[in-house]
Amino acid sequence: MAIEATPVAGPAARLFPGRADCGDKFGKRPAATPRATARQQKRTLIVVAVAIIPIVIWYLFDVVLIAFGAVILAMLVRLGAQPLMRFLSAPGPLALAISGLLILLVIGGTGYLFGSQIAHEFQDVVHRAVSAASTIQASLKGSELGNFLLSHVSGSDVSVTAVVSNFLKISTDFLEAVVIW
Repeated sequence: MAIEATPVAGPAARLFPGRADCGDKFGKRPAATPRATARQQKRTLIVVAVAIIPIVIWYLFDVVLIAFGAVILAMLVRLGAQPLMRFLSAPGPLALAISGLLILLVIGGTGYLFGSQIAHEFQDVVHRAVSAASTIQASLKGSELGNFLLSHVSGSDVSVTAVVSNFLKISTDFLEAVVIW
């Protein structure tokens, strides 16, 4: 009499009889279908993209700021060109060019009229800030706590002129990008 080997169901198949996805009779899981693999890859890519997008925006913040400024400038030029197209029946490109030139003339005229006064006031503000900083430093040197604070603060390079110059540099970079755009 011959004894036949009967296959034994896998552990998951014994726990859940009748379920086809629990594996074959030897306890192995069935191979993933191409559709299931593609679905899993798609979900993984979505998770990775959601995680990476804020980091990319952080690193490309200057580009985002330039693009936003370009959109605002384009809307302003288009807004100035619409009356020229409507009332003078000027073609679109000509109206846009005239509108852009008018905006540049207004900005340039404002800078010419008020530029010297603004520069003088800015120099006055810088002079007052420097004298106030030296006055505060002199009054702090009169006490022991003040000397302690000055010894810790003197290592850091925080100056009004550096902050203002960085602000002006960023502003001119932005205006340069708008002009180039």
